[in-house]
Amino acid sequence: MICYVYLSLLYSSCICNTTCMKALLYLIFFFLSFCSIGFLVYCIDYVQLAWPGKKKNKKSLLVSLN
Repeated sequence: MICYVYLSLLYSSCICNTTCMKALLYLIFFFLSFCSIGFLVYCIDYVQLAWPGKKKNKKSLLVSLN
């Protein structure tokens, strides 16, 4: 009887641990995807700034904002 209770407690804790690990993995996955999307947007903006045609537009926009 004690063994049975111990095994059931161990099994339920294992289920809890796996669900917690799944939740943590999903959170990490969403965080990494959000960071990669932000990094891609930053890189695209940086590349557009490096192009000579876009640089004037960005500078004029910055001057008009200031």
